[in-house]
Amino acid sequence: MAMETTNNWQSWQPEDKDLDTLLQPGFTHHMQPNHPLMKLRKNLLVNTIWGVLITIGYIVIMIMTPIWPVLVALGINTAFNVLIIVQAIQLYRSIKTSISSTDSVLFILKKHYHEISAWCTMQNKLAIWVYPFAAAGGYVYGGVLRSGKTFEELFSSPLFFWALPVMLIILIPISLYAAKCMTRKVFGVHLETLKATIQNLEA
Repeated sequence: MAMETTNNWQSWQPEDKDLDTLLQPGFTHHMQPNHPLMKLRKNLLVNTIWGVLITIGYIVIMIMTPIWPVLVALGINTAFNVLIIVQAIQLYRSIKTSISSTDSVLFILKKHYHEISAWCTMQNKLAIWVYPFAAAGGYVYGGVLRSGKTFEELFSSPLFFWALPVMLIILIPISLYAAKCMTRKVFGVHLETLKATIQNLEA
């Protein structure tokens, strides 16, 4: 069992030349900042901070605007953000910066890989239902601000009424594509590196 644990550590970070001498009972190894799991942990924190700031912005707008379609859209987006933020915090706190030599490195890496992958997939699936409301709310809010009219006055205009579904058809796919690209850039690349690390351990 001890030999298997040592081999796991050697395969995991073979560039650490001093690892063999440090692998003793009770030894705790601190992961290097360039490890994919640490990069994922850092990006979870950054993502959480931005999510909190954006959600605060939503709440401020909700307090300032009396436009009910905008309130509905922002309310749905706020609930979506809160869900994502809470789960991101849980994932961030679950990733430790060090692993004991008595732990299964492979198990820990696979656990975090599957959890973060599932979190990213959930975001993309929920976005399909949330983004239509976000796009509609943004379109209505922008129209009211530009025209200076009330929502009722603006919605009575045939041009605005028929332009709304057209804008949704255009904006929703663009928003979903942009969200997927952002998720891949922030998390996907590091998840792929982490997956390759796991496959090397299993080989």
